Order: sequence, then structure tokens, then C-alpha cells
Amino acid sequence: MKMIIYSIAICFEFCSSVFGDMKLFELDSIEYTDWKGGKCNITHQPIYTISNTTKVENLFIAGLGTNRITAQCGLYSLANETQIYPMKNKYGDNKSETSGSVWYYTLSDQGVTIIEFQNNYKMVKIYNLGMVPYTYFGNVKKVRN
Repeated sequence: MKMIIYSIAICFEFCSSVFGDMKLFELDSIEYTDWKGGKCNITHQPIYTISNTTKVENLFIAGLGTNRITAQCGLYSLANETQIYPMKNKYGDNKSETSGSVWYYTLSDQGVTIIEFQNNYKMVKIYNLGMVPYTYFGNVKKVRN
């Protein structure tokens, strides 16, 4: 019995080191930035469908902690199985020097999509800098690590 438990523990450690962490985020609001009166005002509003009901987009991230991180979401730039790449800073990692956020990006035919993870991967912001710019904001729902 000890051997079976030991084998399962070794298998779990191997799988987590190969496949990395997986997280599911719920994107439930859009971030608006308004520069009225020379002051930056940031507000979050729910995401609405055409029929005026609130909507949640799920963002699934797999492979955190590995060299092949994949992001999948209903947003156009992340609709297919898409590898995301770290945005390296002058120190060679993808952490922000001031905020502690971790940054990734992906390219599509629509432009660049930037993903910012905040608070140790508890919150996420997706910035689409393509033809239709937007910023989605959400929180982690499930974690497997």
C-alpha cells in the first residue's frame, strides 16, 4: 500500500512539473479609462450581451511555470489554442518592477493582446490593442497546481 501511495505522489509531482499550473479566470467586467479634466478615471462595468444581459467570459490558462503557456478564451485573439509569450523586461523576466504584475502577450491577425496577471495570479486583465481595443478584467475561479 505504501508503494502505491508513493508511486501516485511521484506521478503527481512529475505531471505538475511537466504540465504546470492551470487556472480558470472569469472575465466579468470591462475597464474604462476616462481622461476628463486632466485626471485619469478608471471604472469597471459589467460585460453585456446584445440582449442586455450580463455575460462572463472564461479564460483558461495552462502551463504556468513551464516554457509553453497556453491561453484559451472566447475572445477572438484567444479563441484557438494559443501560446502566450512572456513580455521580458531588462532583467530577463516578465515581472513588473513596480506593481509586481506578470505580463504575457500573443499576436493575432487583429493585433496584439496583452495579458496582465496581478496579485500572484489571482486577478487578470486582458488588453486588446488591435482593431477594436478593449480591456477585460476578472478574477481566478479555479486553481489546479
